[in-house]
Amino acid sequence: MKHALWISSLLLLSLPSLAQNQGTLNAQADREFRQADKELNAAYQELSPKLGPEARRALVTAQQAWVKFRDADAQAHAEAYHGGSMAPMVYSNQQKQDTVLRCRQLREWLKELADR
Repeated sequence: MKHALWISSLLLLSLPSLAQNQGTLNAQADREFRQADKELNAAYQELSPKLGPEARRALVTAQQAWVKFRDADAQAHAEAYHGGSMAPMVYSNQQKQDTVLRCRQLREWLKELADR
């Protein structure tokens, strides 16, 4: 019985080390966003050379506007947590969500080009 109690106490003491703190969650959200951004950049780099000069310029303009939108959208979501420790995580999560959607759009554009 004492042995079981000792093991239970040891397990309970180790639980806080398994928990994630907000700083860890913020860093993880940022890493996930950066990974999504790498995938977006790969899709962009694949699409760009398949376009003619005018379409390529239009893509650059659209992408620049989209980056501004993505960052403003993330900021708007994070403002709900202004001053709180969750704000960076919310910001990064929204950036990731928008980036994944944009990557999907560019991949669909690539598919349309391949299908014609």
